[in-house]
Amino acid sequence: MLFTFLPYDRHCDDGLGAMGDEFEAAARTIGAVPGPGKKFDLARCFLFRHAIELYLKSAIVILHRGLKIPYGDKPCDGVGHVKIESKWRPIHKTHSIGDLWTYLRDAMRVHAAKLAGYGTDFESFPEGLEEALVKIDELDRRGTFFRYPDGSRPDCKTEKSAWGEVDLTESPVKMFLLTDAANNVTDEFQHHADTLEDTIRVLEKTAHDLTGLHVALRCELLGGA
Repeated sequence: MLFTFLPYDRHCDDGLGAMGDEFEAAARTIGAVPGPGKKFDLARCFLFRHAIELYLKSAIVILHRGLKIPYGDKPCDGVGHVKIESKWRPIHKTHSIGDLWTYLRDAMRVHAAKLAGYGTDFESFPEGLEEALVKIDELDRRGTFFRYPDGSRPDCKTEKSAWGEVDLTESPVKMFLLTDAANNVTDEFQHHADTLEDTIRVLEKTAHDLTGLHVALRCELLGGA
């Protein structure tokens, strides 16, 4: 595809999809590191999640430019926008996976007749894609969950950290103990290496599915530019 050899500012989507490819590739590369790679699960989650955001934004921009659809009163070849609750927002100020997906899905349905003229079936999305995107948005709507400790989210310590409190009734078990000055145990913690395993699996598959959608749109609508 032509865009592979061009600088980002020459891409039909301003480089959004190609940057998504880089973040996705980085996540897969880190995950391939044996042993120590588990230490980077949060980083992998962030990289996959950001790739997903970029692929959705790329698809929106390509759809508008390929089908000559203006962003409200703004031209189709200008800065990308997304309509959220009747208001148009610049695409670079929108980070919600749910908002981006809802807009893209609805726009593709509205313009289904135009998309039907291409060789790709744009009416059928990969199985489980929408459910996965909803799950990802519920977990990390602002794109910050995998980047910062967040005191406003009481589930953070159980969903994000590999260390969690343990029930001493379980036996036998390896754990980390905190004691007071008299050596009385005050807290017990256990390491769970697979805390983010399911989340990574969902993020990885979703990024893969959206890679296909983004590439199909740019090849069909804009000749792979």
